[in-house]
Amino acid sequence: MSTTYDASAPTTASLSITRAICDNTLAAALGDNRAMIKIRHNSKFHAETVAKDLASVAQGVEMYKAVGDAMAAFELSREQVSHFFRDMLGVPRDADIKDVSTRKVNQVYALQDAYKQSVNEGAPKLSAWAVLQGLTRYVDHDRSTRNAGGNDTAKRFQSAQFGSGAALKSQGMATLQAILANAGKAPVTA
Repeated sequence: MSTTYDASAPTTASLSITRAICDNTLAAALGDNRAMIKIRHNSKFHAETVAKDLASVAQGVEMYKAVGDAMAAFELSREQVSHFFRDMLGVPRDADIKDVSTRKVNQVYALQDAYKQSVNEGAPKLSAWAVLQGLTRYVDHDRSTRNAGGNDTAKRFQSAQFGSGAALKSQGMATLQAILANAGKAPVTA
């Protein structure tokens, strides 16, 4: 759930299949608004409408479960995992490590470490699920931010939920869904 408290955005409740402490924009990445409820701060509460919305969320859970199960069962090659990490961070696939900036190299290592931690916690090794969890962990907990003002935790949260971190997680989800779709393993989501 997220809210701005200043009424500049609605209170939003959203389901997510990724490990996170924030909204991962997964509903947007999947194109399924059934798993999201938005309530404007100045609107009157209508129990019937909320009940209907919650029923739609329940339908969205089934779709998320199908996507998560498909990702957990789909094994990537080591090369695909390496390419995914490099693609997400804008590092050319064929670049020699000595030709990549220290900052980018450190980002790749941090993303690999986040992936390893996800595997150590039970995500199936080399699965699309473990790769997504690694990316989410990296963005939510490890990735540095450059926004001015505020403390690092607040800046990271803002980025992971609404900014470039959210966009990176969304890009990662779309990339993995495309890989599954190309292999004929993507669940039907419509």
